[in-house]
Amino acid sequence: MNTEKAIRKEKFQKAKKEIKERQKEADEALNLNNYLKSFNWMFISPLLTKKEVKKLKECTDKEAVFKVCATVFYDLRATTHLIDGGFKECSHIKPFCQLIDQAVFMCLQKDYAGAINVLIPVIEGVMRHYLINERGKTNEKIMKAEDLLKIFEDHYLVKDYKKKQKQYYKKQKNPSFTDGQIDELLKLEIVYFKCWLEMIKEYFKNNLFMDTRDGSVDDKLNRHSILHSFNVEVYYNLENFLKVFNALSFLRFVFTLTDSTQHISVNTSNEDIIYKWQAFEKVREISRYTDEIKASVYSKYQGFDEDKFKKKLYANRIEYRMKHLKTQSLDTRLKIIELIFEDMQRDDISISILLTKLLKK
Repeated sequence: MNTEKAIRKEKFQKAKKEIKERQKEADEALNLNNYLKSFNWMFISPLLTKKEVKKLKECTDKEAVFKVCATVFYDLRATTHLIDGGFKECSHIKPFCQLIDQAVFMCLQKDYAGAINVLIPVIEGVMRHYLINERGKTNEKIMKAEDLLKIFEDHYLVKDYKKKQKQYYKKQKNPSFTDGQIDELLKLEIVYFKCWLEMIKEYFKNNLFMDTRDGSVDDKLNRHSILHSFNVEVYYNLENFLKVFNALSFLRFVFTLTDSTQHISVNTSNEDIIYKWQAFEKVREISRYTDEIKASVYSKYQGFDEDKFKKKLYANRIEYRMKHLKTQSLDTRLKIIELIFEDMQRDDISISILLTKLLKK
């Protein structure tokens, strides 16, 4: 009996230590989030690698933060994995994946207004889907932003997370935890979960979904201002698209924490996503040929930054391998992309070999 009690105590202490280690990571993320606020950026991408987090901590200005976030997004293999292996695995996001694909295509073509205006309603739809399917609400009861934001209250997502973790600890056997130990573990778990939840809750409440009737908002990326055209200041740019896309990614992360059937890591293989990854790369390549045309029209409007619009997009490994093909036609460059994907298992194969292979066809 004493041996079982000792084993239970050791197991309990181990569980507490594990939660506290996760809490330390969440606290570091919260501190980084608070730091990035000074640049009007939010740490709303929990799936960033340690290397990317390190780069964000080293940022000293807004442009540096933007560059890190843009580079992460333009790793189109990872972005495709997130959509097909992450968003599609989340029951509340899955119904909107076609719209998300369209938003990404528009972003790659630098049609930022369209991309942003698609994703904001998607985020609302995701939150509404949760309230209807998990909480029995009706559309008539979810008409305002404040109704959507209720998912962050204790009796919604927090309650879901507590229920999931309680079930997990209840299943532990040989020996099982006591009710008192489970209660203590759940208190630590709730603090941990709320730490993550507070980041997205604050951003939604004070920025993206802030009701302008309750006061002025400095952030031009505001759902109320955009959909009702309360101002004509330019909000459509890559930076703001990334903020909305990252917010969607964060929602997926939160839903994953509350659902035992989902996994935080993206669950798909290269073979499953190559077709879409290749499509994204092709559209990005095509966009280079339309930038000048669009800029010639947009430059007539006040506030349009032509240099920023025409600025070279952040490179990924596909673009890096094609940097010496600038003089080739669009058709040739697109076919080279196809060949790169055909030889995906051989990253060392040179572009000159692929070009020779293409010309022989």
